[in-house]
Amino acid sequence: MEPVFYEFYPKNSRRIGLLQFYGNEDLFPLSGNAVKDWDIPTINLEDGEYAHYFFGPGGNPVVSEELKELLEQYVEDFSIINFLPINIVSNEYGDKIYYIVHFNRNMDVIDEASTVYVSSTGSIIKVSLDYNKVKNQDIINTSRLKNDLIISSRIKKEMVKKKLNSGIEFLPIYCGNYEG
Repeated sequence: MEPVFYEFYPKNSRRIGLLQFYGNEDLFPLSGNAVKDWDIPTINLEDGEYAHYFFGPGGNPVVSEELKELLEQYVEDFSIINFLPINIVSNEYGDKIYYIVHFNRNMDVIDEASTVYVSSTGSIIKVSLDYNKVKNQDIINTSRLKNDLIISSRIKKEMVKKKLNSGIEFLPIYCGNYEG
């Protein structure tokens, strides 16, 4: 069977709230840029409950303390990934610390030969990962999107087992050059 990785995508649910940042979204980092002198921002949770994952300001993935701890167990090189704290405030559910998942650089893991592009715009319709570059990885991002968070099947299984998948849809991404 072809190896599968999963990209996080926010789950559409009426119970799960939205993060609202009122101010300059440029304060939030994009993947591929090193972050220095991080000032912990405050974001409002509105229209629902806390989840373990949110699509945060500037498109940054935002995870709960519990999900951060699980993901950290699978990080092999902390020079590539940071978990930047943010304050989330909610009048209804109380205040919590969450974390932006920030990659200091974009990883070269796309299998160009199996990725489907729209030739007129250069946009990607379907991305495929290069098996040789991801076979020993559990957490990756790509240069396709500045802020994507992609995990292995192993992490997804642990997340579901520990019920850390609230707020998350898992979109499968396959390895295009796998020759199992």
